[in-house]
Amino acid sequence: MDTYQGTCKYCGEIKPIMEESQDAADERVSNECSCGGAKLEEVKARLMANINLISRGNEDKTLSQLSEEQVKLLKRAASEVISDNLDKAIFDFGSSKVTIWSTGEKFKVKRTATREEIAEA
Repeated sequence: MDTYQGTCKYCGEIKPIMEESQDAADERVSNECSCGGAKLEEVKARLMANINLISRGNEDKTLSQLSEEQVKLLKRAASEVISDNLDKAIFDFGSSKVTIWSTGEKFKVKRTATREEIAEA
């Protein structure tokens, strides 16, 4: 290991750090930085993980697996909500509805099953 001048990719802060390479030093400084960009990236990663979680099938809640294209669409919309380009995104996938929104400091995603039963006489 050598000492490198790691640079935060979000704010440009430079710190001396022991790492295997310059790229590793930059990545570590970026991950450990307390700037707003690093925190926002952490929040974005958690929201994307939550989208992956709710996109799975769940027989107990009568939720079917969402398609890869639907998941990509949700992630694209989540990025727009995080970037403050959208206040809220709502998707109706037929058997379920997904909502992505901001509560100020936090970002949330909710999936609900939409079942309907109609009878006529």
